[in-house]
This record gives sequence, C-alpha cells and structure tokens, in this order.
Amino acid sequence: LWGELMTAGDGDREKILENWEAENSERSAAMKEFLNDDSDWERYQNYESRLEEHEQVQGLRRAMEGAGVPLTSEQEAQLVEVMYDARQQTGMTERWQGRGVLNQLDEPGIADRLETDWQSNQEAMSSGVSSVLSPEQVEAFNSSQSRMIKQATQGLRMMEAFTGGGRRSE
Repeated sequence: LWGELMTAGDGDREKILENWEAENSERSAAMKEFLNDDSDWERYQNYESRLEEHEQVQGLRRAMEGAGVPLTSEQEAQLVEVMYDARQQTGMTERWQGRGVLNQLDEPGIADRLETDWQSNQEAMSSGVSSVLSPEQVEAFNSSQSRMIKQATQGLRMMEAFTGGGRRSE
C-alpha cells in the first residue's frame, strides 16, 4: 500500500485507498462467514489487530536466538501485548496505517516523523519490555528495533527523494 500510494498522484491516492479498504472489508466478511462462531471471530480479530507485532516478534525471535538469548513462548506472547499496547497508546495506528498514510504522504519529512513517533513508541513500551525480558534480551531487542527503524527510514527517504516528497501532482 505504501509504495503504491507514494508513487501515485493525489487524485489516484484516494481511489487506491478506497480499493484497499474494500478488499479488507471483503476479506473480513469472508473470514467472519468462514469461522465457526463469535468466539472464533473475536480471537481472529484479536490476532489480526496484533499482526504487526506478531510479525515483529518473529524477527525478534531470530535476532534473540542469534544473540544467544532466545525468547520463551510466554515472553513472545507478553512482548506482543506490550508492543501492541504501546502502539495504541502512542497513536501509531491512526497516524501510520490506513487513512493515516494519506496524511503522512501530504507533507515532506515523512522519515523524520516516523523516527520521532518510533522513539515515542519505544519509550512507551520501555518498562513493559524490561519487565518481560532479561537485561541481555533487552539489549538484543533494542538493537533489533534500531536496525528496523533505520531500514524503514532509509527506504522512506529514498522513496521521498524519488517522488519529490509531500504531495504529488496529477
């Protein structure tokens, strides 16, 4: 979605986002129909809302194993919740997903804003991370998170340079 929106003209962005929203709605309706009952649907929604964190924890698992400080499955589950709660608390979801993407694309400096928001998110989850992980794991976690934001902002800076930053004309 991001790449497509960044390279699209302003008039096309709304249509791209509307198509994305419609596809998500269709997928959600099909999944609700497929699942057995409301309880399964709630579990699915819970997982889906934390998908970003589950994906990050998969990468963290590899980083932790590589650092010789593997995560337990209980730590992974707790870490997902800590990360999810921080994302909700800091407003990252509203600013960086769905319609929030359009607002981010309207102004130059997207990578700098992401770094600022990422830092706020790191601060929001700091105590939770420290209560779930050992000091050695916290060090590996922070190192992994730093690499992740560096890669993301480098990509955004390249994309912004390519597209001219901020609004694109039709």
